Amino acid sequence: LWHLQVFYYTGMLDKVPHVPERCNMASGANQIGSATLQFNVMGRAPWDQPVPVRRVLFEQPDLEGRGFLPTQSATYYVFSLNGRPEADWKNVRLSLMDPRMKYCYFAKVQFVPLYPVTNLAAVDAAAEDFAANVMPSLLFQLPMPPDVEKLQAGSVD
Repeated sequence: LWHLQVFYYTGMLDKVPHVPERCNMASGANQIGSATLQFNVMGRAPWDQPVPVRRVLFEQPDLEGRGFLPTQSATYYVFSLNGRPEADWKNVRLSLMDPRMKYCYFAKVQFVPLYPVTNLAAVDAAAEDFAANVMPSLLFQLPMPPDVEKLQAGSVD
């Protein structure tokens, strides 16, 4: 019922190149709304507090002219920026360009329901449930703030 994408970056010339607000619109979708929601994902610190998750709503027009009604869809995403949750891609981009940061990474976790959005509150609740089931295991694969702090201090075990 869900499509999950996880991207891990350690920096390139093009900082934070793919976010739904840009990519989905380039494919013909119309953005019809966005919000930052707070999800309880029950991960390890600092993910044990409500996590900001970006939700972007789109409407896909009937491009083939078959008379179908436009379909609404939702895309949810959150970044792990050096192990901390971040929902704003611009903040991620600014952090990656900070010359004082010797070590910096981000991972983007993006998930999309594989069914049209007809009841937004129900889809948001299902998205939070999905995140709560996926994120704790996924976060064990990513460096957390203490790991990055060790790198910054030059004391890697």
